Amino acid sequence: MNEENWVLLVMFSMCNGIFDYYRPFLDENVMSIPYQPNPADTLSLMRVGGQFGVSIAEYMKNSPLRDKIQQADADAWAQDPDDLAPATLDKIAKLETWLRPGPSDSDREVLEAAAATKALAALSSWVKTLPGGKPRMFCHMVAWPVMLQEEYIALLRAKSPAALMVFILWSEVATYAPRRWYYAAWFQRGLSIGRRELEAQQPLTQLHRLWNSGMAVDGDESLGTTSEHGSASTVASTAYPPTPVFAGDGDGETEPNWGPLKEQMGDKQALPPGFGEFIDAELEVMG
Repeated sequence: MNEENWVLLVMFSMCNGIFDYYRPFLDENVMSIPYQPNPADTLSLMRVGGQFGVSIAEYMKNSPLRDKIQQADADAWAQDPDDLAPATLDKIAKLETWLRPGPSDSDREVLEAAAATKALAALSSWVKTLPGGKPRMFCHMVAWPVMLQEEYIALLRAKSPAALMVFILWSEVATYAPRRWYYAAWFQRGLSIGRRELEAQQPLTQLHRLWNSGMAVDGDESLGTTSEHGSASTVASTAYPPTPVFAGDGDGETEPNWGPLKEQMGDKQALPPGFGEFIDAELEVMG
């Protein structure tokens, strides 16, 4: 990578990343292939994007294209009256307190708590850097995954309660990211699946009970409860219902049912510069 080719590499990475994020939901909506992302795999994918972001940071910092590429709008961020940071930092502090080792904890529990606590410390630092406690750009969203250690990722893959709780706190913040067509569903789906994994664990430990009582806000952070969005175990399957590939017209003939996909792609308000023309071409192909 150098001064002459970094923009081309950024655009190539963006195109690949966009379809990495959107393809599973495209398959789900058009081909009825259910998508249930694994929390650990989600963070691993985000870390790849973050590592690439680190490699281009200096080029981006000094480029007049920076705000255009990142879709940054500091003035709009400053006018947002809703600061999420205090509430998120309060949740992080609670979980940190609950993870402190007790005299009856096993060596394994102590090690798991230590790894989760390090991830929480990184999460706290990350939230403090966000304007209004919300991720505003893609580089904001990949920053925390890059800070994580492999021990935490391994715990998350093993569905450790502490690791899942940290993941849920991050996902709650990530759902406030700008609604881009290519990853609008990504973080909400990950959040609902993380909650469902935690909800399914039996028997409940003291940590589960503390989380269930101390993190309940409007009902939907609590294990096994419901909110206006439905229970944690049902959100993933109902938020984006699958769409049949073909719709019959009654005489035995079928044709592709592009309706739901065209509706999604027709909303181009949040598209990156240059992608509007691409979407127009795709819609023309679909008829």
